[in-house]
Amino acid sequence: MTAAETAFLADIRQYAEKLFVVVNKIDLLEGREREEVLAYVSGVMRQHTGATNLKLFPVSCRHGLKAKLAGDSDGYADSGLGPLEDTLAEYLSSEKSEALLVAVLNKALRLTGQRPELQEIEKQLTTLRDLISRHRASETMWREVVAAEPPAPAPKEVSVREVAVPSENTELLKALATRSCPVCDHLTKAAFTFFAQWQYDLSTNEQVQRAFAEELGFCPLHTWRLADLSSTQGLSLGLPKLLERLAADFASFATSSQEPPDSLAPLRKGAGLCRVCGLLQEAEREYAARVAAYLADSAGQEAYAASQGMCLRHLDLLLAAAPNAEVRRFLLAEAARHFDRWAEDMQSFAIKRDALRKGLLNPDEEEAHLLALTHLAGNRILCLPRAGDELQL
Repeated sequence: MTAAETAFLADIRQYAEKLFVVVNKIDLLEGREREEVLAYVSGVMRQHTGATNLKLFPVSCRHGLKAKLAGDSDGYADSGLGPLEDTLAEYLSSEKSEALLVAVLNKALRLTGQRPELQEIEKQLTTLRDLISRHRASETMWREVVAAEPPAPAPKEVSVREVAVPSENTELLKALATRSCPVCDHLTKAAFTFFAQWQYDLSTNEQVQRAFAEELGFCPLHTWRLADLSSTQGLSLGLPKLLERLAADFASFATSSQEPPDSLAPLRKGAGLCRVCGLLQEAEREYAARVAAYLADSAGQEAYAASQGMCLRHLDLLLAAAPNAEVRRFLLAEAARHFDRWAEDMQSFAIKRDALRKGLLNPDEEEAHLLALTHLAGNRILCLPRAGDELQL
């Protein structure tokens, strides 16, 4: 027997309790040779299948066909096909169902023995995938924050005054030490805190899912921020009610007797209009007002002068919230000083690189382009639109 044949026997033995082995062309052998061949086949079959109830049928299909055509029942029986046919008929009529049930039971027992372990492994893998997905999303988000925030410089001669700053202003003094915009930093942390809780609530709380659908979700920017911090499983649990609500609205428009709408504006959550936009707009107004109040005295202005100032968006809010014209002049003068310094540092960086004097670059020159971009456009992962703004693609 070939290796493929023996492998086949080993495979089928897992699923069959009873084997019928047919040895054809037995008419070509005589007496002792026939017995030797049958003994060999029987031994090989038992060796490779481990079968104890093996049935061996020596037949001559040539003689059997002749006898069948001639109507010779004795000759048909002598060919070996008669006994084989009778045995198979009995098996199919009385033993087949039992053998099938035994095979199914054996397979079930094998799977049962493996299933608890496989289920536990699959459960652990699913949990691990969710944790990895959330970790990667968080890591990506905070890498972007760090990339936009070079290491903060030492505050300029404010360490003595810091001791005397009232406790409610200590947080603002620390916030002004950032290389980025303090208001952008505050909003970035607020957004991350919101999304970290919301993605969990959306995947587990049906009331939150209904509210999300009723509000038509988030604006495009914050929809993708939610996706960044959610697992695939969480999104698959949290979004269907919103999709079902939209599907129902579309179906209603399509079947209504009235003229169908030519715009989906009522169903689209525009930039600046979603729950997260509202939360961040309120947070930035409140925080800008706190900073403006802090700048009303000389201690606050000195701390601000040692900082990198605000981005243009939040400088605008700060000017609107400033308590008087003197504070507004101070803010504009500081902005002029900062932007002029960054322009000078960037030009110096370019000149030194062109002149192969890279070793003479200082940290301010190396980071000037990041500082300029951050204060021109704000934190790049925040990109908070105002109500009514539309992104032009």
